[in-house]
Amino acid sequence: MTTIAVIGSGRVGTGLAAAWQRAGHDVVIAARSTRAEAARAADVVVNALPGDIAAEQLAPLADAIGGSVVLDVSNPHSPGPTSVAEQVQAALPRARVVKALNTMLHPVMTAPLPGATAFLSGGDAAAKSTAVDLLADLGWARGSVVDLGGLATARTTESFTALVPAVFTHHAGRPFAFSVVA
Repeated sequence: MTTIAVIGSGRVGTGLAAAWQRAGHDVVIAARSTRAEAARAADVVVNALPGDIAAEQLAPLADAIGGSVVLDVSNPHSPGPTSVAEQVQAALPRARVVKALNTMLHPVMTAPLPGATAFLSGGDAAAKSTAVDLLADLGWARGSVVDLGGLATARTTESFTALVPAVFTHHAGRPFAFSVVA
């Protein structure tokens, strides 16, 4: 059992928390006033904050998070020269940041569509292994998780957000995810 602190109480954070609780993990959705306490007690911290405020909101938690795994599932409103994941890593220098689950609508995160691909970015092999285990607990087949390499590759997956409005409209609002077909 992994102890998970979810920072962000919107649809993404609450959906992930509920799914990991069903899988048997000890999960807390941290309120603003309890973030440090939750992060200190967690094996994994999940960033489910809006991407544009994530690094700023997480920076005060650097000591509490320490060298824990941080699973970043956020996206910026507009991609910039660095990814949110890289900004979070800069704000939490000892943490082991992994980017995942940011290329799909939130219902797909916890109920993967057949053939969907989850992309993973990060510089720490053990942290990425932990992330893959947590994705498996959400229903992701290990073979559907594609490791893109270091954290800088999160820039690519974050740029997918520019496609979301058109794809969402094209599919009449139905949940969707991207897939690698080989």
